[in-house]
Amino acid sequence: EGLISASLSSQRFNVLLLGAFAGLALVLAAVGIYGVLSYTVRRRVREIGIRMALGASHSDVLRLVVADGMKPILLGVALGLAAALALSRVVASLIFGVRATDPL
Repeated sequence: EGLISASLSSQRFNVLLLGAFAGLALVLAAVGIYGVLSYTVRRRVREIGIRMALGASHSDVLRLVVADGMKPILLGVALGLAAALALSRVVASLIFGVRATDPL
């Protein structure tokens, strides 16, 4: 058991390191999205105020802000999926025995 644990220690470290970088990337992405939404709302404060003065409810304003925020997110997800699909096919053609549908 000790031999197996020793042989897997480098792989465990690599997984831990990859998980830490993935978590950091997720935090950075969330902060970036928050920054973009904050900038968008600050830029449109006057418009939002006019909409509310004309009778828009808080949920209408929230829906407007979220819809504007989701557009770049959905575009990024679509581009990321397309790039992942294309790169998986490239990797599959370069490495023998690896298919694009193989799990990690």
